[in-house]
Amino acid sequence: MDIKLSVIIPVFGAGQNLVQCLKSACVQTLKNIEIICINNGLNESVFEILSSFEKKDSRIRLVSKIDEGYGCAVNIGLNLAGGEYVSFLEQNDFIDKKMFEKLYALAAKCDADIVKSSYFKFFDKTKKESEKMLSSSRVERSTRSVPDPSSGRSMAAQGERRTSSMVR
Repeated sequence: MDIKLSVIIPVFGAGQNLVQCLKSACVQTLKNIEIICINNGLNESVFEILSSFEKKDSRIRLVSKIDEGYGCAVNIGLNLAGGEYVSFLEQNDFIDKKMFEKLYALAAKCDADIVKSSYFKFFDKTKKESEKMLSSSRVERSTRSVPDPSSGRSMAAQGERRTSSMVR
């Protein structure tokens, strides 16, 4: 199977919304994806959640690492990524089931380096904020991308924090 997208999920601390995050990644209509979960904590219940999803879905790869920070987790995911595009998903986010299919189609159509989606903020009964990534998108051609000679992909810095994107 030709992997179109590598989804990297750095996981830290408690897994409050982790199940919802993983479920939303697993039900994507774009099927040629891999989901790389970097477990950066010592929380046994989080490890059990990640392990149970890995056993149910062959697209999930679990890497456990003693907490060395977010950047280290992202770099581990990037080193393992085999997809044409890479996306980052935070453990407290959940996404629309068609999001990656729509973003991939838009990226392919425009030969884009980066596509981004917007998001909605949701609040539960205690007014705690959570977010849902959506499928509305915009395309950016990266003028400051740095080629990675080992993989043929380009990496581009993303200045906005709360958007989901696919980077080639």
